[in-house]
Amino acid sequence: MRWLARWIVVVVLVGGGCGAEIEVEVDGVDGDQSHGADAAPAVAFDTFAAAALGTTGPLRLHPANPRYFTDDTGRAIYLTGSHTWYLIQGGGGTKTAAQFDAFLDWSQAHGHNFVRLWTGWSSISHQNLPWNRPGPGVAKDGKAKLDMKSFNQAYFDLLRDRVLRVQARGMYCSVMFFGSGIGFNTSTWASMAWNPNNNINTELARAFSVTDGKSFFTTDSAALGIERALVRKFVDTLNDVDNLLWETVNEPCHTSPGMCESTSPAVRWDKAMVDYARAYEASKPKQHPVGLTGGGGMGTTMLASNADWVSPDWSAYVEGGPATFAGKLVISDTDHLSPYYQNNVTDVPAMRKWVWKTFTRGGNPIYMDPYDSNSSVINPAYDPVRAALGDTLLLADGVDDLAAMLPSDTACSTRYCLVSAGKEYLVYQPNAGASFTLSLPAGDYAYQWFNPVTHTPLGTGSRSGGTVSFAPPISTDAVLHVWRQTAVVPPPPAVPDVIVDNGGAGTSHTGTWQISGGTLPYGSSSLWARNGATYTWRAALAKTGTYKVYLWWSQYPSRATSVPVTITYNGGAKSVAVNQQANGGKWNLLGSFPFDAAVGAAVTLAAPGAAPASYCADAVKLQYVP
Repeated sequence: MRWLARWIVVVVLVGGGCGAEIEVEVDGVDGDQSHGADAAPAVAFDTFAAAALGTTGPLRLHPANPRYFTDDTGRAIYLTGSHTWYLIQGGGGTKTAAQFDAFLDWSQAHGHNFVRLWTGWSSISHQNLPWNRPGPGVAKDGKAKLDMKSFNQAYFDLLRDRVLRVQARGMYCSVMFFGSGIGFNTSTWASMAWNPNNNINTELARAFSVTDGKSFFTTDSAALGIERALVRKFVDTLNDVDNLLWETVNEPCHTSPGMCESTSPAVRWDKAMVDYARAYEASKPKQHPVGLTGGGGMGTTMLASNADWVSPDWSAYVEGGPATFAGKLVISDTDHLSPYYQNNVTDVPAMRKWVWKTFTRGGNPIYMDPYDSNSSVINPAYDPVRAALGDTLLLADGVDDLAAMLPSDTACSTRYCLVSAGKEYLVYQPNAGASFTLSLPAGDYAYQWFNPVTHTPLGTGSRSGGTVSFAPPISTDAVLHVWRQTAVVPPPPAVPDVIVDNGGAGTSHTGTWQISGGTLPYGSSSLWARNGATYTWRAALAKTGTYKVYLWWSQYPSRATSVPVTITYNGGAKSVAVNQQANGGKWNLLGSFPFDAAVGAAVTLAAPGAAPASYCADAVKLQYVP
């Protein structure tokens, strides 16, 4: 029944899209310069995706249940979604901002909250590389050789823009430092930027073979120093972002047979790079989880590492993985699991079930999606897998306390169940139409069925504790949600968030405010001003009580670093200063304050400074604290 209450499709306008003007100053006078921009489209997705909008602090392992991440909210965060190769770079060219937004629209339409970004690739056939190509000399592709010490800032600017676009939607992403290990195969090494024949760096020429890609996994200090500089560049570019995970390299053991034992150079290098990334980021304001991905037979060697998360490649995860926990958060990816292949439609039924098996074994499943890789048309034959990922996120969001849900292969006879003993249960029955048993402590329980083929909730009922038999009401695989009636305290009436955008009802201003060209505004645009202007948002509130107050601003280079904001609340007012050079394109918490519903709330932003500083007025959100 709690599922049914959440199963409502709504239409939401996704914020994004540049404003209609660019902030400039001409001869000391504020001015503007028109430019074109693609407007963000309206997209439809389920309420669970809408509820996920907004990230709050960087991810870290949940202290009570490290099968999941958490953030500053303390809630367990389950990650799931599709990913495809050429979002940031690729042989066919990088996707434009509009194409990237279209992918995110598509992903959210399927209810996903995670995307794996393939970055750091060194194939010189790619049009977009992290390094500059000054020469002298000519690389294998006939273009100037690369300087692996000189970074292409445009690449990292584009990467930052794309990651912020993901974050603006409340989604998460992983970022690779070194692309795919398949580039270090003997057959592909000749076309990699790291190959000494393609770059001007003598340190690499001394350390790397021109014929053997395995030499990339080096212990040579000078060559390793150049590799580590790339890690630092990624961290420096994205450290202030909340919504990301680091990944060293995709499938390092694809280089050749025999490269995946625990003492091999590739495995030692991979684990050492995890340690280096973590040590370097430790000096930064934010720390993000660092992961290792399998593939090529790396297997359980990745468990003996300092990684926070892993993508397994061993056979147990083809059937969802073990119920026991090995100490690493698992992002289980079809990319690393033979016999699943992203472009074989005959695998779709098995992969759809794999999603549910992984979810009910405490994993975070993601799908290596063909998307539009093979043609300009997105093949709907793979939609059952895509929809299953979104369905599991719906159920993860629908339980009372995901952090309390532990996988068990004994509590239910299907062996696929998440259990908060005596309180709540999610059971998956992969065998079509087959009955199963569930062990329930004494008490009264309610239940509801879910059809994973049609993606719809089904009948409800109630049972008493004991070893209880359940017969699915459908002839396919089935999902059952069970919760203890006496253990569930009805939640207080929902108090919706109150959001006041610029230009909306309740706003007023003094001075001159202009449309901003800043990126990632809330809604369609943001405003900017200088020279003593003020902007006020007034909000009517449905209930007296404590509210968290958030402010959103768009990104722009001239933003002021100390912007005064005054919150007027029940019995007082408080001024805070925000740095609008950082954290644009997201909700920023100003604090919690008591408000009287009869009076409402007021937030005023001042723009006291002169050029070149600019002050952004965009949107305010008030979130009731029960």
